[in-house]
Amino acid sequence: MMKKVRVSSILLSVVFLIFVSTKVFSATYYVDPVNGTDNPRVSTGSKQSPFKTISRAASVAIKGDSIALLPGTFKHENGERFPLSIADGVKITSAQSIHMVDGRMVSRISGKKPDGSRYSSLSEI
Repeated sequence: MMKKVRVSSILLSVVFLIFVSTKVFSATYYVDPVNGTDNPRVSTGSKQSPFKTISRAASVAIKGDSIALLPGTFKHENGERFPLSIADGVKITSAQSIHMVDGRMVSRISGKKPDGSRYSSLSEI
């Protein structure tokens, strides 16, 4: 009986640590197409040192992370790579409208859906 309780406690602890670590260690990467840079020696993707392209943020983001888009136009001429490749479970957020240009079309992505609720991931756009 004592061995069963101990194994259960260990399993519960492991599950708890996995849950907490995904919440504690998730990151938010900021992307500013106007003032950001993709130079790894200069930019960390933080709010104070944002990346320039979604592509750069997507290259470091993993499941549970978020990419926060600041206002501006994301286009190939500024270093953006289309089509975008983003890992499963990475959320894309935007507080204001942005534009993406891939040479063929311009997409206006707003931080809110037509019904007033907010987008929670790129797959909803």
